Amino acid sequence: MVNSGGPDVALADGRCHVAAGHYYKETAALHTFDLATGRRLWRASLNAAWAREARFTVIGGTVLALTQDPDHQGGQVHAFDAATGERRWRRPVSTSAMGLEVHRPSGLLISGEDGLVIGTDPRTGHRRWVTDVSSPYDAPRVLAGDLILCGRGTAVLGRTGKKLWTRSGFQPQGDLAHPLGEGLLCYEAGRTAPVDLVCRAAATGEVRWRSPFRNTEPDPLGTDAFQPLDELVPGTTVFLPLAAGSRRKPTALNGLTGEQTWTYGSTYEEVGLKERATTGVAGGFVLPTGSGPLCLAADDGTRRWRADTRRVQTTGAYALLSGTGQARVFQHWTSVRIVGAGHGRTLWTGQFDSTAMGEPAASGDSVVFLDGSGTLWAIRV
Repeated sequence: MVNSGGPDVALADGRCHVAAGHYYKETAALHTFDLATGRRLWRASLNAAWAREARFTVIGGTVLALTQDPDHQGGQVHAFDAATGERRWRRPVSTSAMGLEVHRPSGLLISGEDGLVIGTDPRTGHRRWVTDVSSPYDAPRVLAGDLILCGRGTAVLGRTGKKLWTRSGFQPQGDLAHPLGEGLLCYEAGRTAPVDLVCRAAATGEVRWRSPFRNTEPDPLGTDAFQPLDELVPGTTVFLPLAAGSRRKPTALNGLTGEQTWTYGSTYEEVGLKERATTGVAGGFVLPTGSGPLCLAADDGTRRWRADTRRVQTTGAYALLSGTGQARVFQHWTSVRIVGAGHGRTLWTGQFDSTAMGEPAASGDSVVFLDGSGTLWAIRV
């Protein structure tokens, strides 16, 4: 199986769906296996190249996949029955509408074209609703909780397509937003720092609280691009891992009120944090400090565990700690340790004849990932 170079594995309803192929060759394919046994259930060749982003997703018993047209003027959305692999529908999309944005609360596929926001039933391909937002520049950009945030500060309800509110000048930076209680967390242009973290009321768009987030402008094409907000928010705690304004230590806020709940005992410089400085796990945060990853509890900042590896990948209740070894010029391997994110106890260890691992996915006591050679692994922990 050839690794597609992107989000490759999705687990749902006891099945493991895998995207194989490339974005530069017409080799895109979907493979589906029984998660418990590894038995292949079905395979579908798409006879196209994958889109560079958002290759596939699973929603409501349907697998949606996005490929490029050969002339690169747009693409195709493919829909398959997740259990059998039977093709349900296929539809061309323009370059401006390309994406697989699924509004999870309603189960609808959201797209935008020619000034319209469209909610589509992923099973049938039929439109449930269409909302005119007046301009192509107002197309859907961010999905967060019940809302679809469009350009020029307009929020649309994902279930019905109804316009809920408009806040002039409101545009989340990095095209990111995250639901938090009855609020909406997003990055915005800062008042005393280049970037603020802002919580707005989801029902009205009014600002509830704001805090300086970082002292430098992110490079959207670099390694310090905007960090996904869900990596900062376990439960109702919001973690501020970077220096900004007068803040000198990693700090946690009550996400509902914006009040400080605790600070970590060392400064950013002492901890050795970089621009992308934390990974969220169930009920906590993993900080990549200079002496190895450190996991703190979200509610009070107490230390959970520390590891001596450099790379940390998280999925659900698990953290994968990995490092690459070399014996001779052409002999490399990756050592992997799976630990419980809550306690740090080792649940599984192993080695792979590869120098890379894809992003893991977890379901129950199973952790699944692709290694750099394209081999699919399912580990029961």
